[in-house]
Amino acid sequence: VRKAIEAGEPLGQLPMIAVDLAVKQAQSDIVTKQGEIATLRQRYRDRHPDVLQALSELQALEGIYQQVCRDSARRVEARYQLALEKEKAVRKALEEQEQTAFDLERKLVKYSEIKRTVEADQQVYDAILSRMQETKIAGDIKANNIRLVDAATPATQPCRPLKRKILLNSILLGLVGG
Repeated sequence: VRKAIEAGEPLGQLPMIAVDLAVKQAQSDIVTKQGEIATLRQRYRDRHPDVLQALSELQALEGIYQQVCRDSARRVEARYQLALEKEKAVRKALEEQEQTAFDLERKLVKYSEIKRTVEADQQVYDAILSRMQETKIAGDIKANNIRLVDAATPATQPCRPLKRKILLNSILLGLVGG
C-alpha cells in the first residue's frame, strides 16, 4: 500500500483495498453514474445541463471513491501496525515461555536429584526399621538352657513287657513261696 501511494498508483486496484465494502460501494456508484451519463449522452449533447450535472456528480463520486480508498489504506496500515504489535507481544510471550521452560528444566534436574536421594534414604530407613524389628523379636525370645548330651539311638527290641522274664520270676516266686 505504501509503495502504491508513493508510486501514485490507483489504490482501488490493490486486493486488500478492493475487497473493502465501502470501496466496492463507491465503485458501484461510479459505474451506475457512468451508465446514466452514457444514457444521457445518447439523448443529449455534452453541453446539456443534465449531462453537465451528471458529470459533476461523477466527479464528486470519484472524489468520494478516492477518499474511501485512502481511508481503506489507512485502515490497512492500522491493521498492519496492530499486527506488528501483536507479533511483538507474541515474541515477548514466547521468550518468557522459553525462559520459564529453561527454569523448569533446571528445577527438574534438581528435583530428580532430590527424588533419587529421598528414594535411597527411604530404602535405608526401611532396612534399618526391618533390622530393628528383627532385633526386637530376637530379644523377646528367651534363651534355652537345654543342651544335647548324647544322641538317641533306637532300641533293637521292645523294653516291655518281657514275657519270659515275668514267667520265670513268677515260677521262682511260686516255688520259693510254696
